[in-house]
Amino acid sequence: MKHPITKIILPITLSTLLLTGCQSPSTSGSSPSLSQPSTVIPSATVSPVPDEPASSTPMVENPQDTASEAEPSEDIMQKEIDTSDWMPADPFDIDLAEIEDFLNDSKLLGILSGRNTKVILSESDESRQYLRWAVSLCLTQAASDKGLPLQTNEDGVPYFPISDFEEAAYELFGIQYDFSSLAESASDRAPDGMLCVTWGYENSLAGTTIQENTLLKGNGEYSAILENQFYNPGEDSTVYLEQIVFSQNNSYRFSPIRISQVKSIQ
Repeated sequence: MKHPITKIILPITLSTLLLTGCQSPSTSGSSPSLSQPSTVIPSATVSPVPDEPASSTPMVENPQDTASEAEPSEDIMQKEIDTSDWMPADPFDIDLAEIEDFLNDSKLLGILSGRNTKVILSESDESRQYLRWAVSLCLTQAASDKGLPLQTNEDGVPYFPISDFEEAAYELFGIQYDFSSLAESASDRAPDGMLCVTWGYENSLAGTTIQENTLLKGNGEYSAILENQFYNPGEDSTVYLEQIVFSQNNSYRFSPIRISQVKSIQ
């Protein structure tokens, strides 16, 4: 599994505020952006913004450990998708290896606890920072898969076209969001028409495995149970089981799946 761009490890809790930008890589310049026409991305082998800088103290907390600290308010509660009457799906009808690679390489499920996913899908005022964070992971992974060097600002913070953020958000969650307002208020500066990615966090997800025998299909969507392995420095890793409900993006640039639910079952 690829090493993530970020090197700073911070706690992922609901009370922690997200940072904007991304941990600085060594590459900068005017490389091609993902806004150029593209075909399907080859599969790999394998919350508001504070002004203070990220702490360098290595700390990690599993999102499942902290997600229960605060439940979504009534106005952002999402109706749970009932898959009890769905039928077993043929694993050969879907490229599970491609999806598993995408989830492992992007580490999306390290931040998409059931609570965070509910917030994103609610499209409430609270959702935009979680949405930006998830899309940032998706965009940087897509660039890595394509072998594109990242464009960075003078501080080394990677940025992508706003149109790429919007396209990736739609592919990933089916959400149409105007990211230009975030670009105007972001503390990390990017050229006109661009937006810096969320930075400063390395989530503690070590690996994701799809339980093939749990694959169900209904209403044009799939459901599967995932084994997500998390780590804490100096401690044994812990496996959490989650159910993900998703549909396939047969033609895509950034995400092979559209997520409609992530639910903890342990």
